[in-house]
Amino acid sequence: MACTTDAITRAAAVKTPSASQAAIRHQALYENPATRHRPARSPLFGGSASIGACPRDAPNQRVTIMPVDTADQPSIAIIDDDDDLRESLAWLLQSVGLGSQGYTSGDAFLASSRHHEVLLLDVRMPGLSGLQVQQRLAERDRCPPLIMMTGHGDVPMAVAALKAGAFDFIEKPFNQQQLIDVIQQALAYHQRQQRAQADLEALRQRYAGLRANEQAILVEVARGLTSREIAETLTLSAKTVEVYRQRIMKTLGADSLAHLVRLAVALGLVTALPRQDSDADRDTGAPS
Repeated sequence: MACTTDAITRAAAVKTPSASQAAIRHQALYENPATRHRPARSPLFGGSASIGACPRDAPNQRVTIMPVDTADQPSIAIIDDDDDLRESLAWLLQSVGLGSQGYTSGDAFLASSRHHEVLLLDVRMPGLSGLQVQQRLAERDRCPPLIMMTGHGDVPMAVAALKAGAFDFIEKPFNQQQLIDVIQQALAYHQRQQRAQADLEALRQRYAGLRANEQAILVEVARGLTSREIAETLTLSAKTVEVYRQRIMKTLGADSLAHLVRLAVALGLVTALPRQDSDADRDTGAPS
């Protein structure tokens, strides 16, 4: 794929964030729960290889890829009004085994029904801005990990994107290997989210199979009531409550009381309490 001189020229420099930008990025990433799993140091700046360079321009350059646990080729959406940038990114992604689909505007992307695992979204475009597209996706409740791109980035815009749930925020031009690294992190995060959602759906189905009395007992157990207290509340014998509780644990797949309480929290039956260093929290059989 041919690369224009203008595209290469625009991508020749690599920017380094100021100390204040780095501090704000760290703060915003920490305040966004979706990004707390990632290292505090964001590997998005520095290096010599930048987006826009063709293989002939950097014959010794190597871009490595971390394996992604998926049977199908992941699809990355590239939403940017710059034709040259979209082509350069498509070539880069293809070179490491990732599929992509380009969109010239946020409106074009929102009108598409195609599924993507990760979004590369320009913050400034004709029509809807990147932040507006992010807001529309949040309203639809179907936003995969989003990496915001901009050549006009500033600290307030970065903080707004990250606090609104963006996976990361990068400035053009950016290093090829570092971009691939953050995309791989986003793909891994998306897979974890998909597995967690599938697990929750399976849990809801098992909960729906409980009897009415069992569902009521589960709520009271999660609230911290003893079997005797539950028996008095529901007008049952303490022995009956114990039998029901064992059946509940077996049906939901809980291997301890702490595990059962966490499943009840996941189902939204009770509100989670602040995490404390208790015996229940140290129970290795209970998922966090």
